[in-house]
Amino acid sequence: MNRKQRRAEKKQSRSAMQGVSPSIQEMFADALRYHRAGRLNEAEQLYRQIIAVDSSHADSLHLLGMIAYQVGRHDLCVDMINKAIAIDAKVSFYHSNLGSAFNAQGKLDEAVACYRQALVLKPDYAEAHNNLGIALASQGLMAEAISHWKEAVRLKPDFADAKANLQKAGQKN
Repeated sequence: MNRKQRRAEKKQSRSAMQGVSPSIQEMFADALRYHRAGRLNEAEQLYRQIIAVDSSHADSLHLLGMIAYQVGRHDLCVDMINKAIAIDAKVSFYHSNLGSAFNAQGKLDEAVACYRQALVLKPDYAEAHNNLGIALASQGLMAEAISHWKEAVRLKPDFADAKANLQKAGQKN
């Protein structure tokens, strides 16, 4: 998860936490700290405790999915993020991260659909453009992949991954 995604998640989490009991807010803040520090077991425990109290806490479901992704449990990741999307389908990075899980499973059509949905929700989402380009390139759709990598660089001129993808495709940044 890059810095921009973390900031967006934090902002989304703050707005989602309005009206939620302070104990859940505190638990979620602690879980995020553990997660960012790589203390996945502690973060997972807290996310699960939050869900036990509030089964509709989409951010905790999403981040449980991201922990599953980080440890290679892509099937569980898909399940958790789908639950988060069922609660709040308007969060672009939920869709993008679900796309990454599908991509890791080799389910390219599903990955492409997820990245496209992320871009419907947030057209200036550079990471989703880059990831969509990767999935499209894996499908042999290089011209479309290149256009998404170029868009990612246009949106985020210092985006090293997108620049590297363009370079591998024989394109100038």
